[in-house]
Amino acid sequence: MRNESSSIDFRQSRSAESRDDRGLDDRLDDGASIGDALGRLLSASEQVLIDQIDLTRLEVEQALNRLRDDAETTVSRVTRGAVLLGSGVALALGGWFMLMAALIVALDGTLSRPASTALVAGANLLLALVLGRAGLGVTRVGGREAARARN
Repeated sequence: MRNESSSIDFRQSRSAESRDDRGLDDRLDDGASIGDALGRLLSASEQVLIDQIDLTRLEVEQALNRLRDDAETTVSRVTRGAVLLGSGVALALGGWFMLMAALIVALDGTLSRPASTALVAGANLLLALVLGRAGLGVTRVGGREAARARN
């Protein structure tokens, strides 16, 4: 009995295989072969890869354009700020010179003109020295703090 059931199973599986083969034959008869299908698959994959490369290229171009625009904006802002700062410094220097001249004139009553000029010039030099040393100290401290932050 086992032989009969196994032969029946074999015949059933054999008939199923022949149906599958006919299905494959039918598909092959339509002109589509596995080689053609693989060719279409490779062509589609190649097109997807090309599209991805194009998309990446466009994204890089957009990022570079944004960077360029940001750089132009930054340069424009820095230039405008430098012009305004320079104008402010020029006006401040003019005001400082007038203030020092007025101080020299005010001291004329107690000191001679050369003595009052020397006194005002000495006070300016002393102030410049104090401010310069303070600026160097800030620069050095900033440098030390940056070095500590890196470590």
